[in-house]
Amino acid sequence: MDGNYRSFKVGQTRQFAVEIYIRDFELVDDHSVEKSVERVSGEQFMYSIVAPVSYIDGKIFMVDLGPVAYGESPPLGTDLMKDDPRRAEKMCALSVGDVIKADVILSIDHYAYFEQHCKRPGVPRIIYTWHINGIESMTGQLVGDLSKPIRMWDRSGIQWHVTDETNGKTTSNSCYAINCTLLPVPSIGAEHTLEQDLY
Repeated sequence: MDGNYRSFKVGQTRQFAVEIYIRDFELVDDHSVEKSVERVSGEQFMYSIVAPVSYIDGKIFMVDLGPVAYGESPPLGTDLMKDDPRRAEKMCALSVGDVIKADVILSIDHYAYFEQHCKRPGVPRIIYTWHINGIESMTGQLVGDLSKPIRMWDRSGIQWHVTDETNGKTTSNSCYAINCTLLPVPSIGAEHTLEQDLY
């Protein structure tokens, strides 16, 4: 809710790409293994996945979760090269067809895909149509180093509340969990217009 999308409401149909954050991963040797996405118990945004890499270039990578999701390559940009060079090296060594196993955070594309990447030649079109089933609002306190790209929530103070819509006045100490269903509508390409979803 930083201005890239207007408020989300229960019952709406909306279009967006799915963004993925990978902290670390393992390669799965058996490429015939079935892909899977399972919510991590007790976690609102964390999922355990086994999925093939379907696209990678110098800026982003994509994994096929059912819908295809994208992440930065290496994830979280150049800061990762300094903070965790081993993990960055693993990411840079990935190839299309590799199968990864990881715990990941899934979110709505913050803006990078619909503003930049989908307009680059050769990048797959992964903006999908979703039905918004439910919304929960979370408040809590972020802890950790302000200079790092990812900070963690203080779990002792987290509170969740059911709501009918998101609020543009969301602060950095709150966020939303949106329960949605992928609709059987083709993904849309670089020529798409999302003005109806944007401020």
